[in-house]
Amino acid sequence: MDLASRYDVIVLGTGLVESLLAAAAATSGKTVLQLDAQDFYGGRWATLSIDDFLAALRPGQAAGATGLEVAGSTDPACIGESRAFLVDLAPRLVYGGGPMVDALLASGAHHYTEFKLLQGSYVLDSGDAPRLMSVPSTRAEVFASRDLSLADKRVLMRFLQRFSGLLPHEEGGEVGDPAPADTHDPVLATPFADFMTNAGLSRPDLRATIAHGALLLPDPALLSTGVALDRLALLQRSAGRYGAGSGALLCPMHGAGELAQAFCRSAAVGGAVQMLRSPIVALRLESAEGSRIGGGAATVSDSAGPKVGASRPVCTGIYLGTGDDRQEVAAGVVIGGVAEIASALRLGEQMADAAQSHPDGGAGGVVHGAGQPCGEVSDGTAGGAGQPCGDASSCPSSEPERPQAPTLLRCVAVLDAPALLPGQDRVGVCLPRPEGPVVWMLALGHTLCVCPENRTLVYLWTEAAAERGARSVLEPALQAVLRAASGTALFTAQGAAEGGGGGGVGAGPASLLSAVYYTEAPSGLRPDSVPSNVTACPDPGSEVAVDSCIASARQLFHRTFGEEARFPLDPDPPAPDAEDVASDEEALDALRTALRTVDGTEEAAKENPDLGDSGGAPPLDV
Repeated sequence: MDLASRYDVIVLGTGLVESLLAAAAATSGKTVLQLDAQDFYGGRWATLSIDDFLAALRPGQAAGATGLEVAGSTDPACIGESRAFLVDLAPRLVYGGGPMVDALLASGAHHYTEFKLLQGSYVLDSGDAPRLMSVPSTRAEVFASRDLSLADKRVLMRFLQRFSGLLPHEEGGEVGDPAPADTHDPVLATPFADFMTNAGLSRPDLRATIAHGALLLPDPALLSTGVALDRLALLQRSAGRYGAGSGALLCPMHGAGELAQAFCRSAAVGGAVQMLRSPIVALRLESAEGSRIGGGAATVSDSAGPKVGASRPVCTGIYLGTGDDRQEVAAGVVIGGVAEIASALRLGEQMADAAQSHPDGGAGGVVHGAGQPCGEVSDGTAGGAGQPCGDASSCPSSEPERPQAPTLLRCVAVLDAPALLPGQDRVGVCLPRPEGPVVWMLALGHTLCVCPENRTLVYLWTEAAAERGARSVLEPALQAVLRAASGTALFTAQGAAEGGGGGGVGAGPASLLSAVYYTEAPSGLRPDSVPSNVTACPDPGSEVAVDSCIASARQLFHRTFGEEARFPLDPDPPAPDAEDVASDEEALDALRTALRTVDGTEEAAKENPDLGDSGGAPPLDV
């Protein structure tokens, strides 16, 4: 493909946040080039077949995973054809009344996505007899719950009444956005765990039902009541939006990776140029003096964004290809995933070093792209001029500094049943752990077109230290949920009808295949370690809902293009009320009448000076 010599914005990667920013920039009228080294869209947010999914989890591949352990069989005769499964690298749900839906509508990306409602939310009660308890998120659901005693219902009803009372309500009873903590009740600044205790919610299981099950909060002790109130407002705006009694959460059909692809398509409609299988060799780095990276101050002034002055270097473009096929493309700003930016920046430093070492011969050799061994350019004294050293351990260059981040433990399993619970093949479960962070679980079935009709995909993930072991944490969690599901009345009756006697694990679903692995939680890059016009997008974290990506994209958009720039994926401000318009027109008419009166009085005073100050209306200071 023939590329232009320059783009306002170059986006490295097709992950969700990168694609949101590409769509926003293209919608704003900027020229956009979006590149991805993979042969599929989505990056670390992609949806893949089982074979491609397992390949992406290998070290150094797209998912950025480590410590992969696979149990069970991938034989199609056992689980089904690989291409019949659509497995998410980053499974996510969407709030029905949240910012992701607003962004889909504002960008037109909703034309490329489909959703179904989540059918049930549960909390695992890991007592003597583990059971799945349904999560009530409104007072009506508390009242109708069969899993709560009358005393528990009273406690939860009182708590929800007090908690909901902190929300402003607009005319017609609609929930408004909470006020900032500094202008509202000071209780919003307190930890949500303390608020629950003070409001009479002291039992751990009831606290987990509200904080984890209803609000999808990871640790209420580390989050303020104001944050929890924001989540409650989002929950109440979403519940019932698609019909009376409908839930708040949506499941993307064909996998959560469809969201990133939808925004890629929206960017393409806006004029963005997109290319897969296009690894970036390096960033082109310059300073004000034209020296190598770190050589002095630099200032960027470009139509793609505001002026940026800093002592850091600037990225003036990218290199594509190698050797004689290498192509330079100029850029106003560069946006990309953390891994893509870190790799391209490291190789850009190497090229700058090589250019300094070979002032008459350019870079002095070939620099390999991301995923190649080391990529350091030799000085020609050993191993052949311009050849990579091939030894990652001896490479003197280093990637930009990345803060320490917790490790995410992940598990994907294939069950031998069409649903985790009979009649519910789209289910979310949270598993509170007294000794560590909560484990999140999604069980998604064939109605989402992600697996064969007689199978269910299950995802589990949590934050924990890597030394804990992904399998030692997540495998027991999966088995506990399967035992609880097998013991439900529906499965017991089903097992008895099939001659199994009922009540045993065999009456419920079992795992045919499981893969456990680690990924690093999103940490970003230190701002002072990247060029001033380069923006790094976060990788998938431990959130259950994808809506937080909109806040990340909005923040990065404003940081890149200026706070005064409107984020194009936000919904348009509401049109003024017809009554307000009429009131404004009446006020303008009154002002015109007053001005005419003043003008008439002044003319009369000129013609008849005897009127003086006592004649006509008093003068107005207009």
